[in-house]
Amino acid sequence: MIKNIIFDMGGVLIDFDFDKFLDHYQLSPEEHIFLKRNIFETLEWARMDRGSLDEEKMYEIIKERIPSHLHQITYELLFEWDKICEPMIGMAEYIKELKDRGYKIYLLSNASTRCMKDYWYRVKGSEYFDGQVVSADVGYIKPEKEIYECLLNKYQLDKKECVFIDDRINNVEGAYNYGIEAIPFHKDVALFKKDLEELLLRA
Repeated sequence: MIKNIIFDMGGVLIDFDFDKFLDHYQLSPEEHIFLKRNIFETLEWARMDRGSLDEEKMYEIIKERIPSHLHQITYELLFEWDKICEPMIGMAEYIKELKDRGYKIYLLSNASTRCMKDYWYRVKGSEYFDGQVVSADVGYIKPEKEIYECLLNKYQLDKKECVFIDDRINNVEGAYNYGIEAIPFHKDVALFKKDLEELLLRA
């Protein structure tokens, strides 16, 4: 029987879209592509998720390869992207419903150390969560099996009583291979509700 529902954050609870963040600024197409490649699609961004680098150190590294007129935008994209991020419509309300039905709700997210201290509390629906594990805080990232182990061990959960939801199929597969039921999320809350409810009925 499923008792615990584990959610990813970016792309599931919030509409985590690099292009939308960049569209917030008046950038040329070339600047848009340049910043996307030099901020979000970098080794440094991956290292922040791992916890081996924070935003301050990343900014000092990458600003050396970014033109000075884009430094302020770069800083805001690193430190303030969450202020322009929108919730996934309908997800918080469904999580509340699941919580009211007696399910325990958990977060398992690849995110930097800013997550818990700076913006998690502003994520719509975060108040319904019973626990959280963030990659930067434990030194592992999805889909590594160790990060799933961290969550289960921290909250003494039985993997057979859990289901994991993520928008990245490799993370879904990682949970599944570890022995946790898993559902991919396709930015469609209505479809997700159908998939989850079917699983809850048969699991």
